[in-house]
Amino acid sequence: MAVARDKDMSMEPKPCADISEAIRKANALIKHAKQVGYDILGADVGPHLNPGDVYDAYEAIELTPVASHTLEPHLCGPFAAVFLHQNPEADPTAWRDYVTETYDNRYVTGFYHGFRLVVPDPQDESEVHYIRGVYDGVMAHAAVF
Repeated sequence: MAVARDKDMSMEPKPCADISEAIRKANALIKHAKQVGYDILGADVGPHLNPGDVYDAYEAIELTPVASHTLEPHLCGPFAAVFLHQNPEADPTAWRDYVTETYDNRYVTGFYHGFRLVVPDPQDESEVHYIRGVYDGVMAHAAVF
C-alpha cells in the first residue's frame, strides 16, 4: 500500500479491519524499523502514554472511551482521559494545552492513528516518534476496548 507523506511525516493509510490486524501491523513497523537501525521502543521520545496508564485512566474517570480527541460529558479521548486522571482538580478544558505542552506532536499524531487502528505499512525510512505513537496507540486501544 502506498502511503502519502508530507513534510510533517504524516501517514494516512486506511484503518485495519480489527485489533488483531492492527497489532500485527504495529509489530511489523517496529520490526522493520529495527532492521533499518531504529530501536523504536528503546528510543527516547520524551513523555509518552503507557497503554496500562490509559486503561487505568478510563477506569478511574468512568467516561466512555472514544478514538477521537473528544472531551464531552460522557465521552473521552485517550489524552483527555489521562489528563483528567492525573489532574482531577484542573479545568477539564485545559487538556489540549497539557497535551501540546507535554508530548511531541509527531507522537500524538501517531498515537491517535494507532488508537483508531490506522496503522501504516513499514516504510523505507523511519520516523521514531510517529511510529512509537502508533505502537502505543494500538496497544492502548487493545487495553481499553
